Amino acid sequence: MEDLGYLKFSLAREALEKGNEVSAIALLQESLALNEHFKSYELLGDIFLKRKDLIQARQYLEKAHGLNHRNDKTATLLAETLAAQGDSMKAIRVLEDLILRNKNYGPAQKLLKQLEKT
Repeated sequence: MEDLGYLKFSLAREALEKGNEVSAIALLQESLALNEHFKSYELLGDIFLKRKDLIQARQYLEKAHGLNHRNDKTATLLAETLAAQGDSMKAIRVLEDLILRNKNYGPAQKLLKQLEKT
């Protein structure tokens, strides 16, 4: 089952590269039904964040972050979503935790500076 889940994840990435978000979302959801993995949740969250569907984005990114709170990209995407929803304090906490682990992660530092100005 795990191999089929990874195959569906890979096919979803290919669909995204071709601009087919609808297919990618369906494939990622199928992948998650077979094998729950933070990268599938992260990718779904990123898709919905780009679509400005912040409720869905937050749902998927919180799940991804819960499965792997040490992934820098996942944490930054979650913080971006939280900030877009007006939850800047929680976004700052997520970013500060990330920077404590990895002070050189530029995207987190940039977003944190933007949030501290507001």
